[in-house]
Amino acid sequence: MQQVWSGLVLRQRPERGTPDARNIALLRLAALELGQGDALEVVGAIDATALAGLRQDGVLRTDPDDPFAIGPQFAHDEVRRYAIARLFLLAGHPTAKLVEAGVPRWALGAARLACQALLAVPDTPKAPLRGRFARLQQAFDDLVTAGHGDRWGDVPGEALLTLGAPDPVLREAWPTLRAEPGTGVRRLIRLVHQRLHNEAGLVRITAAEPLIALLLDDDEPWRQGKHVQGILRDWLHAVIIADTPAGYPLRVRLHDHLVAACATADHRLSEERAAAAAARAALPAEEVKAERQFLEKQRLLFTGPDQRRARRRRRLELPREITDELTVELLALLGPDLGEDGEAVLRRAARDAPAWVGPAVEEVLTGRALAMYRRGFLAELTEAYYLNEDQDGAGFHEDGIRRHGARGLGVTPLAAWYRGPFMPLFQSDFRNGVSVLNRMLNHAALARARTLTGHHRPYGARIEDHDLDAYRTELDVAGARRTYVGDEHVWLWYRGTGVGPYPCMSALQALERVCDQLVEADIPLDTLVATLLEDCENLAMVGLVVGLLVRHLEHADRLLDRYLTEPVIWHLEFARVVQEASGLRAAADGLAASERRRWSLREAAMMMVLRADDQRTDELRLIGQQLVATARRLAEEELGVLDEPTVQEQLAAVRAWASSLDRSTYQAQQVEGGLEIKSSPPSDVVEALQARNVETARAQEAIGLSVRYYIDPQNGKEKPISADDLVSDLASARELLANPPDPDPASQWDEPAAVAATALTANIVDGVDLPVDALRFAVDTLLRIGEGAVSPHRFESADSYFEQGADRISAGALPLLLLPVAAKLRAQIDGTDGSTTYRQAAAAAGKLARSLPNEVRVHLARGLDPVWQAACPAGNSACHHETAFQLTVETMRDCILGDWDPQTSLRMVVALDGPVEHSLAEAAAHSIYVDRLDSAIRALGPAATASICVSAPARELLAALLAAHRRSLVADEHDMDSRGTHALIAARALLVVAGTGDDAPVFQHLDAYADDATRLESFLCALSSAAEESADRAATARRMWPTLVTHVIALQASGHTPFAGRSDYHSALASLLPNHAPETAYLYREVQGKPIVWWDPLAWQDTVAHWLPLAQGHVACVDQLIAFIKPLPADEQARVGLPWVANLVLADPSHIANRTYLLTSWLIELRRAVADAGLTDDWQRVVDALVVAGVSRLAPYSE
Repeated sequence: MQQVWSGLVLRQRPERGTPDARNIALLRLAALELGQGDALEVVGAIDATALAGLRQDGVLRTDPDDPFAIGPQFAHDEVRRYAIARLFLLAGHPTAKLVEAGVPRWALGAARLACQALLAVPDTPKAPLRGRFARLQQAFDDLVTAGHGDRWGDVPGEALLTLGAPDPVLREAWPTLRAEPGTGVRRLIRLVHQRLHNEAGLVRITAAEPLIALLLDDDEPWRQGKHVQGILRDWLHAVIIADTPAGYPLRVRLHDHLVAACATADHRLSEERAAAAAARAALPAEEVKAERQFLEKQRLLFTGPDQRRARRRRRLELPREITDELTVELLALLGPDLGEDGEAVLRRAARDAPAWVGPAVEEVLTGRALAMYRRGFLAELTEAYYLNEDQDGAGFHEDGIRRHGARGLGVTPLAAWYRGPFMPLFQSDFRNGVSVLNRMLNHAALARARTLTGHHRPYGARIEDHDLDAYRTELDVAGARRTYVGDEHVWLWYRGTGVGPYPCMSALQALERVCDQLVEADIPLDTLVATLLEDCENLAMVGLVVGLLVRHLEHADRLLDRYLTEPVIWHLEFARVVQEASGLRAAADGLAASERRRWSLREAAMMMVLRADDQRTDELRLIGQQLVATARRLAEEELGVLDEPTVQEQLAAVRAWASSLDRSTYQAQQVEGGLEIKSSPPSDVVEALQARNVETARAQEAIGLSVRYYIDPQNGKEKPISADDLVSDLASARELLANPPDPDPASQWDEPAAVAATALTANIVDGVDLPVDALRFAVDTLLRIGEGAVSPHRFESADSYFEQGADRISAGALPLLLLPVAAKLRAQIDGTDGSTTYRQAAAAAGKLARSLPNEVRVHLARGLDPVWQAACPAGNSACHHETAFQLTVETMRDCILGDWDPQTSLRMVVALDGPVEHSLAEAAAHSIYVDRLDSAIRALGPAATASICVSAPARELLAALLAAHRRSLVADEHDMDSRGTHALIAARALLVVAGTGDDAPVFQHLDAYADDATRLESFLCALSSAAEESADRAATARRMWPTLVTHVIALQASGHTPFAGRSDYHSALASLLPNHAPETAYLYREVQGKPIVWWDPLAWQDTVAHWLPLAQGHVACVDQLIAFIKPLPADEQARVGLPWVANLVLADPSHIANRTYLLTSWLIELRRAVADAGLTDDWQRVVDALVVAGVSRLAPYSE
């Protein structure tokens, strides 16, 4: 600062003013910037020569935006900062001038500069070093105490850490800093994290090391807390990235501490063992024998007498300090300074506690650090951790490989080339790394084979080696015929898909990238491939090699030839291409020729043929012939006897593949846009394949119908379907029923049911005219499904979720046949008055009303909506409403659980006697099967409000069902409705009733949960979600919600506990502000189009003001409030929402910081709108408080 001021201001050029005059001129202008003095008087008192000279030197300038301003302004913000800092220094107290000026936030930079100047002065009696930092910190803490914002408390620490030589001041202040638990060292470390990083996001080594040096004065500094652990990691990461060689002093000091701590732990464990041995020796022999027998029984309890594996390696006990995750990670991060003694510690952990050595290979940059130590050691640790010798696939969820578990990378993606130590391992020690990976893959592939074999046997049954032959494949790809283990999933591991251990997938992806780097460095492909296949006994590595060769086909020469002769590899590659078409695959960014990922071997063969000379053309044709010969041999071995027609049928596809290696099968023709070249298999092959494709065509037809009639409508992509299309699709559905492509009898009805339901709706509801035969098929299909023609799906249960199932679709459509408007259709179907079809429809719907899956019943309840809406028929004829009401009762009649049935290990289901509302009211709360109430509640809401013949009994029954619903949920000590499915159905019915002006049932529901915060939160969320589904319910919720909020808050005031037990992420208090329901929140939503934003923050400002005092400092409430105001325009969010959010956050910023999902992003996004609204100071106050509380992402906005 002194150099800048001397060179820029105190210049010895008399014609531009004396140094003193120039100095005073800038100080006067600095005071004026702080609002001290009148502009005319201040500028008038400044030496004119000095003022002119400062203009000439570019220190001052005329304001370009205000030519009439009195006096000049600073030419640059940095000049202003220096001038104001000089003014602060003149006051004799670091904050005196700040306080006089009202502590303006924009002056923080100048205050920091002044602090740097004060901290940097030499140690003199007038300015003693002793207590210097403490005095400065106290002055700025006083500003915080006075209410000027927490950010001011950081200023002295920032100044100290950015000094050129902070060591003397820092060391003198260290005892005081360590004695301040909430600030002190913790604040300095936070400032390093937030302020002192380079462009790559790494901590500046020079800024962190003064702190590190003092921390290392303790024997075990990593035990001082997570903040110290974090700074140690960050510093070691930066040192690793800087490629710092061995012998780095501070890193050596940390090494000595770690090794000494491990030695101390060994000594303690030795003493504990000696004491335990002495105590055991004193025990009677009977007790020792009894203990040994107990341990043996425990072992047999988990392994069984017949499931004895190979004896596990005997492992020595290690002290907990050596297996501590942090110790292991820090030892690995020592890198070149690990030393032989540090290596010995990690080697012991790898040998005797391999599961605990994970941090040495999994955490960020540990792999790179160990790669810098000694070649071979990283490979040893990698194998020790990942390859789990104690798992061979015979147990539950065993894949033989230990999992990823890096703290810093989270859990997504589950596999990636940068996860684990594999990238630095292959880059620094390729051959050893590949050998380790092949051993991992061999073990994992065998474990998978053993697991799959065990699926078809009783648990614990012994699996012999020959039982795994189904997963062994012989291939001649490495110069000799070898056996490789795996299936189609193992082949996919290098693509990050398939079922298998994620570390294997990560390793293969890293290996592929390193191979690309080596190819680019002109390492021959044949050398690489030979290394990759050395010791390979798995299909995963073979799959990677095939992919590598295809992507580098120009350099592969004849390396791919062997693979092209193996039918298994063609099958696996075609399956891979089909599987990857779904989009589930590893990222290919940065890989050479990544577009060839979409190729099968057919495209690779075409490229080879088109680039071949005459000699090579003959070679490729012979390869095709060898492919067919190999396929024939395999087919004959599989069939056991010579069956030429069957063999030829199996060879058809292989002969088609082989034709792509024969140039004579290629033809070129001119097409629009260029030249098309394609291979055409022999005609007999084409005929054989066409016969096999008929079944495929039927399956594709079924998929097409499913997409058109179920998937697209579900995803909001429904397109109009003409009458002709419906007739055509009904004919296709008829054919699919006659010749189903799916062997599962339960699935073959799904697509025909969807088409039939759409046709029935189009005819009855929309009035679309369709042929009688087509309608007869549609009605007959739905009736047959309802009558039980569909076999139950495997594993069907009351909780099954399969909305596209034929029984679900039929349940939703059959009620249409009960409508008066369907009378003509019913008469056409049965050829008389239609009564027969009516009875059949009612009977089929009645059977569906008693279906095992609740989902079928809920769909039936939805299907009754148009029935309630249709007016009662004139005269005394039977009413369709009565039929619908009886169906509704049937859906819930079996809603009582009886006594325990020892034969089924389930409680028996008891059917209610009539009248059901009375029987239900008498039932004990714990016996109510609440799931069985859903369908009836769903049906009765519209029925009770439709003003029809059954509305009165429907309303009475609905009240009884809602009361039972509440009693059952409250009585259960567990949350049986964690997904909110039951709450949503109840909320939907209650809002429908409230739409008639009867709000009492809603408040009755709320009162029932006055002391049950979990159920209350679920119900409030469900009400909000139900209101999103329809305009009518949205209007009802908008009208009554302010009253609802007042009512719930009054429950709290009256002594109830509606907000008890709230967590950081869920609470009934937060749910008082409506939000959009997440897509995954409920099973059975009924949103038509986009969810409705029905709440009105601007109209509810008084309601929010009533809520805010209760919500202060509550994490869930902050996120809920932000989502509540998000639909508003940005300027309204700033004007109305920012003060609300500030109210919640500033009450307890340390609790809010780093716990919310939305707050940080919302503050950043709102920055411009806040400035336009003139609320920057309020916004800055919230940001500063969060930064001081530890939100580093906001640090750039808090300078």
